[in-house]
Formats: sequence, C-alpha cells, structure tokens
Amino acid sequence: MWVSFLSCLIVASLLLYIPGGLLLFQLNMGLTKSICLAPAISISIYSVIELVLIGCNISPSIPLLFFLTGSLLLVCIIFRMVLRVKFAALLGTGCASRSSYSFEWPIFAYAAIGCLAVLVFFIKQLDGPDSFFQGWDNVTHLNGIRALMNSSYWNPLSLNRFTSVDVSPYINNEPNFYPSALHILCACVASIVGVVPAVALNAVNAVVIGLVFPLGFYQMISTLSNQNRLVVISGSLLCLGNAVAPWDMLIYGPLFPNLFSFSLIPSVMASFMMMCEDISEPHWVRACCDGSTVLLGALSVFLGHPNGIFSLIVLLAPYLLYWGWRELEERGWSTMTRVVIATAYLLFVMSFWIVCYSLPMFASVVGVSWPAINNSFLGAAADTLLFSYVWRPVNVIVSGLMIVGILTILLNRKYLWLIVSMLATQGLYAICAGTDGGLKQILTGFWYTDYYRIAALAAFASSIVACFGLGKIIEYSVQQINRIQFGKGYVGRLSVRLQRALPGGVFLLAGYLIFNGNVSLPVMGNIELPFGYQAAETARQYDKALIHYDVLTVEELAFVDENRHLLENESTIINSPNDGSLFLYATDNMKTFYRSGSCPSPSEETEDSRLIRTKLYEIDANEQVKRAVKRIGAKYVLQLDHGEREDECRINYISYYPEDWIGIQSIDGDTPGFTLIAESQDMRLFRIDGV
Repeated sequence: MWVSFLSCLIVASLLLYIPGGLLLFQLNMGLTKSICLAPAISISIYSVIELVLIGCNISPSIPLLFFLTGSLLLVCIIFRMVLRVKFAALLGTGCASRSSYSFEWPIFAYAAIGCLAVLVFFIKQLDGPDSFFQGWDNVTHLNGIRALMNSSYWNPLSLNRFTSVDVSPYINNEPNFYPSALHILCACVASIVGVVPAVALNAVNAVVIGLVFPLGFYQMISTLSNQNRLVVISGSLLCLGNAVAPWDMLIYGPLFPNLFSFSLIPSVMASFMMMCEDISEPHWVRACCDGSTVLLGALSVFLGHPNGIFSLIVLLAPYLLYWGWRELEERGWSTMTRVVIATAYLLFVMSFWIVCYSLPMFASVVGVSWPAINNSFLGAAADTLLFSYVWRPVNVIVSGLMIVGILTILLNRKYLWLIVSMLATQGLYAICAGTDGGLKQILTGFWYTDYYRIAALAAFASSIVACFGLGKIIEYSVQQINRIQFGKGYVGRLSVRLQRALPGGVFLLAGYLIFNGNVSLPVMGNIELPFGYQAAETARQYDKALIHYDVLTVEELAFVDENRHLLENESTIINSPNDGSLFLYATDNMKTFYRSGSCPSPSEETEDSRLIRTKLYEIDANEQVKRAVKRIGAKYVLQLDHGEREDECRINYISYYPEDWIGIQSIDGDTPGFTLIAESQDMRLFRIDGV
C-alpha cells in the first residue's frame, strides 16, 4: 500500500504543478516563480473548466478534464509564439523582461526541509497510508471524496455525501454549497491510482504541507524582503518551524479544506506584491500578468475554503496601505490628501467586512460561536507571544526569533506593515480565545470563531517576522567574527574557513532547536516541545488500534471485510451511523443509508427515513415500514455496536442520541422479519426477509 501512497504523492504533485507551471512559464514569469505559484493556478484552471462544463450540462470526467486542460495550455503556447513574433518590442518591456530560465537555488532548501518535515512529523506518524483521523469533519471529507469518485458531477462549489443516483434519507439530495477544490483533487488522485479516499487525502495533505506551502512561502518572503539572502534562507526553517501553521489543521477538526486554502495564501500574497511593484515601476503588461495571477490564485483560495479570502485581507490590507501611501508620496501628493485617501481606504475595508458578514451566504459560518478558552484577552495575547496557541507547549525559540524580528523591523521602517499584519492576526486570536460577545462574532466569525483556524493565521504572520529575526542573528554573528583579526599562516587560513562556515553553522543550530521533538534535562526531566507534541498527537489520532480516538475500530472493519461476500452490490444497507458505519462508504464503498453522525432534522428528512430510524424493528407487522424499506432498496441491516460490551470503549459523537436510532438498534436475532447471517462479538449483519 505504501507503493500506492508514493504513486499518489507523484500524481498529486504533477496535477498541482504541471498545468499552472506551464501556463505561468508562457507569461515569462521565470522558472522559479512559475514553480512556486503553479498550484494556485492549476486549481483555478481545473475549477473554471469544471464550472464551464457544469454550465453546459456536461459531466467533467477525468479524461475530458485533462484533454481540455491540455488544449488550453496548447492554445496559450501558440498564442505566446504569435505574440513574440508580432509584439516583441512590447513584450520586451513587459512580461518578457523576466528571464524565463532563471532559477533561484534557495528553493531547494525549502523543498528539502518541507519534505523532510512532513516525512518525520506526518507520514512517519501514520498507522498505514489508509489510516485517518475519525473526527467530525472527516465524515464529510472522506464520504464526499468517495461520492465524487462514484459520480461525474464535479462542481467545485458544492459537495455531497451521496451521488445523484443514491437513495438518501434527505428530501433534497442535491449537493450543498461547499467549496470542494480539495475533494475534487483527492477524488482525481484516488481514481487515477485506484486507492481509497483516505490514502489520496493523506498524500495530498503531505504534498500541500511539504511542497505547496513552503514553495509559496519562499516566493512570498523573497518578494517581500527584496530577496534579502539571509531572510530568505531563514524562511526555509521558519515557514514550517512554528509547529502551529499549518500543522494544527492536521490534528484538529480535521480542517483539511482550510489547510488546502491556507497553503495557497503565500503564493497569492507574492503575486499581489509583485503586481504592486510592477505598477510602481511601471511595467503595465507585467502588472496585468501578475494581476491575472492574483485573481486566479484568489479563486483557488476561495474554492479551498472561503475564509482564506478574509485571511488575505487581514494580511495584505496593511501592505496595500503602506504601498499606496509610498506611491502617492513619490507622485507628489500632499500629506492631507494621502490621509483622506488612507481614511477612505480603511472605511472601505471595514464596510466590505460588515457587508460580507451580513450576506446570507455566510450566515451559517459567521453564526457559529465557540466559547472562549482563556480567562482573559490579555492571557490569550500572552499565548500569541509565546506561540502557545490553544494549549500548545511554549515555543521559546521561535518566540525569541519573532521578538528579534520585531526589533529588526522597527529599525527598518520599510517593513512596519508586517508588524501591523502580525498584531492584527494576534489580536484576532486574543479576541477569539479570550473573549465572548458581538465583537468577537463580527471579527472572527468568518473563521467560525474557531481559535485553531485563527491560531494558524496568527502563527503564520508571526513566523514571517521571525524570519527577519533569524536573518539578523546570522548577519550579526558574521559581523562579529569578521571583526576579529586572526593573523596569517595556518591559524589565519583556518579562521577564514570558520568565518565562511559560520552562517551555515548558525543555520543548522537554529534548525536543530526549532524542529527538536522533546528534551530530557537532569533536573526538569522530560520536556515536551512543540514538535514532540505535534508528532505524538498525529500518531494518536491516526492510530487504527487506539480506541480512544476511533468510532470505527479495527475489528469492526475486519468484520465488514470478512462478510462483504454476503451482500448484493446494489442493495442499500441500513445502519446506525454512530457505531462507526458512517465511514464505511468511504473505506469500503458500501451503500450505507446513513453517512452522517447527526440525525436528519425533521424539515430535511424523508418519511421513509423517519419510519426506518424509529420503527424498523416493526417491519414484520408494519406495512408502512415494509414499503419504506422496499422504496430505498434495502436488503440488509448492519449493527457494529449491538447491545452492551464491557471490554470495548465506545466513542460516539456528541450529536448521538440512542432514541434517534431505536428502530435499528432494537433489532436482534429474535426480531421477526430479520435473519442473522453474520455475527462476531457485538457485531451483527441481518438480512431483511421478504424484500
């Protein structure tokens, strides 16, 4: 199975990097920029094609999707060749002024460290490539991916746990609005390689953390710092070295769509800053190229998860204010005029935020309210300074680098906007984690008032500042040793070598301290560090045999696999989902009737479902129940938690109420109308008689 996982890694990387990279290369973005920005563009290409096909009532199959993507790229190549011949002079001052074949070697450090980190702290912790965290959100993610694999309706704006031909317990079986770029990508990978959704999802998450996020971070920090060599190389450690962003999204929720959207944010930020720089120069053709990249990238961020757009607003609003102020000043605008424009800009951002907050499409998101987890705003603010978000171990190293970075930036007013962005994100976290009330709802509602999501945003902004801190430390170390006069001869030559090796030594020491798991001290004993916590929590959540985390256990999966031959392929299986069977559609492609841990609400549930949930055990005497079972095409009943069992620790979601499923759970071997065909421990499989 690990060979299949490796195949998924390769396929996911190719899908993410080839279309976008080729398209950007045609725009003369340069080789490095084309690679770093490619995933966001690839996702937008796929999504636009899928939306066009859906609008034309054409099912977007994988061969058709690839054919149209390839055709689009071919058209772009031909179009570029024509432009180069007829408009060489114009392009020579625009996009073509970027060397298409230039390559920036520090990108290898980002890729190498990213791949090594994801191997050690994620892939190594998996209990097999098909293991998965059985948390709330994965019910939607895994079943949604399986439904996409079984369906030809690939709409990046919607998702469903059922296909259009499935019988479901819901009156309206149409897909709901749910940006699903991640799920479509996983379904594509799983279909090509021929694996279950969990394997494809783990592979895509690994590529996202190990490549997409680090390479996007590289382009962002390189553009932001004007290619400051020491700051850029420091970013290779700190982009993933804070142990919160994007790692927490793997072990809470799990927040995979948010992780996917989040990973694209650095590349979109880089494109936006490049666009502003091109406007300043001015290079209008190049600015248009960058502007198109920003729009396509923002579309991909939205289709990953909509709150990514609001994350971009928080991160980039201070930059745009800084850039606009500087630009107007260079053009000779008066201070009073600039103050008026800046005030109008801030009022516009606030108005836009409030308008979006009031839109019906965001109502289900901004209406969610999680209670504070800190005693006060100040307590939560202190956690941001120590990188101890959401009960994380204190991260002394990265926190210290952030403080040095703040001091460094204060001495160089060019980057003051970075501190504003960092304080804004940290303020959002402190409000979310340390307060309750209307202000919290308005400011953090787009993130579901979820401190984990906002913690990742705050840690990301803080890690950018920390890059300047580590860069300054390396620079200061070199300056100090260069002041020492070592003389001539062997000692002098040795000293010169030491001077040259010092930056690398500081870099390696910083990497060791940042990514160290746990330490054991003589007096204090074993101390769990941030990455030790990360690795341990990932291992616990993906451990198939650790009952504390599992709704669907190893023995339950084995029971299902052993008795699959007793089932007819097209028949519906009635189940009580909270016994773990809600995941069987994803893991085994079983046509289970219930695929959510929550009971359908009265307004959305079919009458057939209501009868089955509450009265199935009466099927022998109740004609209504019998007709309902026939209408949904059910021939079997599956129970994975029958009765009581002392040697099993049963885990249920908080939405589970036994009375909601009494019609299914009351069935036993003596219930008329059912024949027990398989049994082991507390697991039962019944055939429904007479249907």
